[in-house]
Amino acid sequence: MPDGRYITPQTRTLARLSRTPVRVIITVLVCAIPVVPIILLIQNNFDSTGFQSLGEQQTTLGAPKDDYYGVPTEVYSANDDGTPPDLCVTFEFLGLNPSAPDVYLGVLVGVTGQGKGQLHSLAKRGFKDVSLVVKSDSGLSNFERPIAVSVLEAAPVTQCGAHPLQQNLDQSAAYRATWSLSLLGQPRAFPQDWYELDDSVGVIAGNSQNGEALPSSLVMMSRDEDLRVDVELDQVSYQNLPYRRNLPGQHQLFFTLHRPPWVITYTYWVAAMPFLLLIALLWFKRIAQRESLEPSDAAFGLAAAMVAILPLHQVLVPSTIPGLTRLDLLFGLGICFLVAASILWVVVWLPLRTDPDPPPAGPAANGPPAS
Repeated sequence: MPDGRYITPQTRTLARLSRTPVRVIITVLVCAIPVVPIILLIQNNFDSTGFQSLGEQQTTLGAPKDDYYGVPTEVYSANDDGTPPDLCVTFEFLGLNPSAPDVYLGVLVGVTGQGKGQLHSLAKRGFKDVSLVVKSDSGLSNFERPIAVSVLEAAPVTQCGAHPLQQNLDQSAAYRATWSLSLLGQPRAFPQDWYELDDSVGVIAGNSQNGEALPSSLVMMSRDEDLRVDVELDQVSYQNLPYRRNLPGQHQLFFTLHRPPWVITYTYWVAAMPFLLLIALLWFKRIAQRESLEPSDAAFGLAAAMVAILPLHQVLVPSTIPGLTRLDLLFGLGICFLVAASILWVVVWLPLRTDPDPPPAGPAANGPPAS
């Protein structure tokens, strides 16, 4: 190889591969290699649709601070007629299980100063419990948790308002529990996976889901740093729906979970590093150093990319997400493109050259000099 270029030996098989019809057939077959990942990627994107956007009145929960809850956000204050709340219901977002998917919520129920008198009146009327009722608007399971009136009466007063304090909500709660609620979502769209909960929340006198509604306030706060929580603020039109006229104390709890844009960008950027590095090295050798690419270069680059993908998958994709994610499909698509490009380069695009020209004849080739 005097000029540093790869010289393909002219065997009978390679001579057949050098024919134009054979090259066309090989090109068509090789171009079909990425078809399956492309179809799965399109299907993944299609299955990820259906995300229901929040209404105009929405807000994002405050991020956790010092490994503790963020600033509490009031979702609704009480009934739409301005009635002060008797009870304060707090939902704490603790975490997510994408495999189900399920959401883990801490639930706190406290009583306000005005609620003390209302509870005393309920006790005189024979009510021993009030029920925290969560009904799903998406066809999922409903929850009903009774809370003793005597426990609420003995609890400290909780302050509900436009700017509730996390310490007061936590320390003055009469009822504490951890709930696991089912979500609608698409975890396989990771890192653009999304989840949503569309429920209604209310406090009912007695042990019934359709009893007398008590004015209540709902507050939310988050303790998860990896997911962004957007919540829709309560709308008056929600309570005026025909099927809710018998439950004036029911309010909408509609929030969505998704990863912050910078996390999504970081995930895609790090996942692309092996492919970008390989392309940069091949470009440097071919353009900067003006050297021909040999089959060993393609084999080495493909092996290096595949070895790098395995640890990246373990680091970037959470183990709780089931099945093939969008990131996995993009990894597979990148490998298929590298395999296809390597085959095309070695078999189709690599110049098939004959043996190099023999060296120019020296004095020995012309025999001894004439005397």
